[in-house]
Amino acid sequence: MADFGNYPNMGYCVVENTVNSMSQLAGGFAEADSIEELDLNEYEQRAYNELYALCDEIMQHMNRFDEQEETEEE
Repeated sequence: MADFGNYPNMGYCVVENTVNSMSQLAGGFAEADSIEELDLNEYEQRAYNELYALCDEIMQHMNRFDEQEETEEE
């Protein structure tokens, strides 16, 4: 297993805990009609931008894993 470290989530449940946090975030985003309605302070705005970049990076890795699985199945 990959070394996910131990903060803020323990390595054995990092994906599960992150899914729960992302679900909470998606629910809040769904309730807002615009980014202005989120009323983010400067720290949260910075985190919002970092989250956007991290989501892109995570999707790149997940796509890579999917491609590897498809190649292995052939």
